[in-house]
Amino acid sequence: MDFASLYPSIIKVRNISYETVRCPHDECKKNTIPQSSHWVCTRKNGMTSLLIGSLRDLRVNYYKSLSKSETLTEDQRQQYTVVSQALKVILNASYGVMGAEIFPLYFLPAADATTAIGRHIILETIKKCEEAGIQVLYGDTDSLFVKNPTSEQIQKVIVEAKKSFGVDLEVDKEYRYVVLSTRKKNYLGVTKSGNVDVKGLTGKKSHTPPFIKTLFYELLEILSKVQNIDEF
Repeated sequence: MDFASLYPSIIKVRNISYETVRCPHDECKKNTIPQSSHWVCTRKNGMTSLLIGSLRDLRVNYYKSLSKSETLTEDQRQQYTVVSQALKVILNASYGVMGAEIFPLYFLPAADATTAIGRHIILETIKKCEEAGIQVLYGDTDSLFVKNPTSEQIQKVIVEAKKSFGVDLEVDKEYRYVVLSTRKKNYLGVTKSGNVDVKGLTGKKSHTPPFIKTLFYELLEILSKVQNIDEF
């Protein structure tokens, strides 16, 4: 399960901006950010929040959905996909530059507030999954790996996430099985069609010696054919 554009969504929904985080208004100090010492203005909308929110909505509600439309030609689909990915890069960078000291508009409290809210959302969503009877295998920055949930359980958590946090939670991929590492962002997953997704594992990295990389991909080919625990 994946949160659609989590950090840009947080910036939009929680009014994160240069002029709103730790604003000078005493009454706004009650609008605190969880797991942090920051607060956000309730008297005005931030410019960054409005801009990033608009770009986020444009990508999620228009270009991203259109790029998956079956009525488009292949050239049209590629064009929409390129625009969607370009917007994704801009949106993700909008959060990153707030916390980069070399950026002229560096503002650490805004970046800190965004990640604090993100952590809070992930932890609370894990609790909601457990309350719905869903086993959570792994949690990352903006995604959760869950084991064999029913469609009703998934829908319940999606509705709760939207209601509680104002962010969109969706099923991104379904794996036949996953192999998780003790290191974060290191795993492989085999989809029902036999495709293998690899994240972070050394075997696919550019500095890996060719003979090891060859062996790694031969192993992935074998793993892609595994159907059950006994075969594994």
